[in-house]
Amino acid sequence: MKPTRKVAIRFLAWLLIAAISIVSLVPIGARPVSGAPANLERVAAFMMVGCIFRLAYPRRYASILLMLIVLTGALELLQNLVPSRHGRFNDLIVKVIALMAGSFITGNIVEPIRGLWQRCGTAIR
Repeated sequence: MKPTRKVAIRFLAWLLIAAISIVSLVPIGARPVSGAPANLERVAAFMMVGCIFRLAYPRRYASILLMLIVLTGALELLQNLVPSRHGRFNDLIVKVIALMAGSFITGNIVEPIRGLWQRCGTAIR
């Protein structure tokens, strides 16, 4: 991966975490609402996090995934400090499963296809 692309993906990964952190900790009235069920919003957001961090740090995915799980748990706990919010264990479980699914899909489906595509492109030239 080109260095500028790697920097851009890492920047986007951390930007996504910052956005999710802000949305998780603002009062409920200030939180954007998509109209989708809350668990679908959670799954979509945290699958994206798992995917983009797997792309950003492919060699360190296990330690990065562990860090993301700890961060997700901390966000759930911090929600209890916001009067209109609540951190729930079942929400944490949904988010952690989504993180792991996003990382798994990227590492075991997307990355091998991309590698194959790059090898085919090199062979054609």
